[in-house]
Amino acid sequence: MRTTVGQIGPSKTPGIIRKIIIATSVATLVAALIDPLIFGQFGYGIQYHLSLSYAAINSMYVWQPLTYLFVLQPFGGVDFGLIISLFFQMFILWMMGSGIAEREGEQSFVKLYFGSGILAALITLLYYSTFTFSPATAGPTASLYSVFIVWTMLHQDAQIFLFFIIPVKAKWLLAGVLGASFLVFASQGAATSLLLLLTGTLYGYFYATVFKGASFPFEFLEPVDRFFIGLAEKPRRRKPKKKGPKVVKFPSGKPVETDDEFVDRMLEKISKKGRNSLTKEEDERLGEIAKRKNL
Repeated sequence: MRTTVGQIGPSKTPGIIRKIIIATSVATLVAALIDPLIFGQFGYGIQYHLSLSYAAINSMYVWQPLTYLFVLQPFGGVDFGLIISLFFQMFILWMMGSGIAEREGEQSFVKLYFGSGILAALITLLYYSTFTFSPATAGPTASLYSVFIVWTMLHQDAQIFLFFIIPVKAKWLLAGVLGASFLVFASQGAATSLLLLLTGTLYGYFYATVFKGASFPFEFLEPVDRFFIGLAEKPRRRKPKKKGPKVVKFPSGKPVETDDEFVDRMLEKISKKGRNSLTKEEDERLGEIAKRKNL
């Protein structure tokens, strides 16, 4: 995400982000407008078909673990609460999702957003199976938690203007949001909301550590970070190194991190967290580069 004076949010909106925002907004508003008109006649509406429901899954509505991400639950048609909720959720998706999709690629973002949402749906359905009656669930809550986690882990020193006025470091905003959400859901006994929170948070954390080599912005989790980052790097170390033309990432076409870029990143990491913050693989590569350059 680029930050310039007078600019709020990303300078570029990737195509996948635009499509998700449009699809979610249209599905939510159409369902809120149409359902009150047809519910009295049919007993159900668009919301019933798209939301996540254990009863509907038993009736072979197998698309719901995906479609529930595109519709927010309306409360009696289109009202101010629905508009505000839709706006802020899509704003978070646009602001943070765009940064992830632009940096890591749209395919990577799809795996993050829909992977976390579908996993949360399956866990929620498993929980619902223990009840004789369960409510319907809708909205990209789990996916947005994952996006928030990954964006913060990739932009640890970023600053966000809360309410467009108050500057707050992203990591402190993340801690506040997670902590407040957990307390509210736990005090209300909202088990489904807690499941979505925990699933989205853990999925985003494992995604960032295992696949992106990022660490959580708080030092107390550093040993856990290094463990999962190390697990992901072991298979890559076993692959034979090939000499040849400059390697680039597919499909973005961006070059793989050079030795100089790697050294710069490691020096920055050491200056912030100390030499012990390096993983075994990072330390070994740094030593190899030092030997080659007689440092």
